[in-house]
Amino acid sequence: MLENIVAIELLRSGYEVCGLHRSALQKEIDFVVIRRNEKIYIQASDNSSDVKTFEREMSPLLQIKDAYPKMIIACTRHNKYQHECVQIVDIADWLLY
Repeated sequence: MLENIVAIELLRSGYEVCGLHRSALQKEIDFVVIRRNEKIYIQASDNSSDVKTFEREMSPLLQIKDAYPKMIIACTRHNKYQHECVQIVDIADWLLY
C-alpha cells in the first residue's frame, strides 16, 4: 500500500518512474525515478523501526556506488535524518513536502 502511495505521488510530481533496479546481489530497489537531470533511488517501507527490515531496505541502496541521491520513505514518525548517505524520511513529511 505504501509503495502505491509513493508511486502515485512521484508520478504526480512529474517524475518518470523507471521501475525496479536490481543490485549485483539481486536485491531490489523499489523505485528509480528521473525528472530532467535528476535521478533518485527510493525504497518504500511500512516499518523501518525493525532492525532487520531497516537493514533489508538499506542494503541494496548502499550497494549502488554512483552519486545519485538515495532515500528510504517509511512510517518513521521521526524527523528526516541520514544514515550512510541515505536519507530516511517519514511518509507524512515527504507527502507534505
